[in-house]
Amino acid sequence: MYYKLKQQELRDLEEKFKEVGYSEEAIEEIKQMDGAIEIEDFIDNLEEEQSNWGE
Repeated sequence: MYYKLKQQELRDLEEKFKEVGYSEEAIEEIKQMDGAIEIEDFIDNLEEEQSNWGE
């Protein structure tokens, strides 16, 4: 159950990035920053990038 929730959270974040013009390649690069390989790390990396949108 936990993993399914994380998968949905990741898909939702990816969709938000696509809506503002990020390519699939750019999203993948952001997800894998700092050697990330776990879904929680992918989410953290996307959220970190998203936090910069308002700057």
